[in-house]
Amino acid sequence: ATWSAARCASPKKKKGILNLVSKHRTPFYVFDEEALGNSIDSFLNAFKNELPSFKAYYALKINHHPLIVKYVVEKGLGLDVGSIREFNMAIEAGCNDILYFSPGKTSEDLKRVLRHSSIVTVNMDSFGELEKLGRLTSRLKTVVKAGIRVTTDSSGDWKKFGINLINFKTFWKKAKRYPFID
Repeated sequence: ATWSAARCASPKKKKGILNLVSKHRTPFYVFDEEALGNSIDSFLNAFKNELPSFKAYYALKINHHPLIVKYVVEKGLGLDVGSIREFNMAIEAGCNDILYFSPGKTSEDLKRVLRHSSIVTVNMDSFGELEKLGRLTSRLKTVVKAGIRVTTDSSGDWKKFGINLINFKTFWKKAKRYPFID
């Protein structure tokens, strides 16, 4: 893998990679800060003119190496997390804009997340999650931003993720019962 990376790199980067290989045991990680920064900037610039309020989020499941996570946060990206472990990594990285998309939210996980309610948006996938989050926010008197994953799949009643668009109006009405869910 190291040789493949060295073959694709500029002559200067190739020399640097081969120098690292000669000094360290392989395999090891090499973080190309310049390339990652350029990729982030290019991605953000693609949307900047058309959508000035566009906000990008980096999914920790892609690569949760602490150096990568810290760098993308420093570049101004929010973090998309899919577990309480990833949520804790986002907090440790100093992220102040977290999307919590975990499909298996326990009450204990939500209590942890609600301690950081000013920087997190909880994405809900079911009526059960709405009720669980609503009870917790009401009991703790904690306001939290929330999102709703919507699905348009009509191949049956049960969906792994999301509220079927047909049930969205009912979900929205139930959500209004919980004053601490924004």
